[in-house]
Amino acid sequence: YAIVRWKYRKPNRYNPKEAPMPAHPALAAGRVAVITGAASGIGLAAARRFASIGMKVCLADLSGDALVRAAATIDSKNVLTVATDVS
Repeated sequence: YAIVRWKYRKPNRYNPKEAPMPAHPALAAGRVAVITGAASGIGLAAARRFASIGMKVCLADLSGDALVRAAATIDSKNVLTVATDVS
């Protein structure tokens, strides 16, 4: 039964080779993204990506020095750094 059911399964509608994934309306130029843990790792990568599409970014982390270094690597004038503990 499972093999027959799998055989007649409908294919996935989204094919990345045919068209790019539509943009989410929240990720628009001019919007603000507040990113915690933004001094390194995934947080810094997200901040760079959001800034590259024209968003304003607010970087939050425990270390103020690390935030200043992280903000210097982002190519945008719309970067705000806040040294804070969000726990």
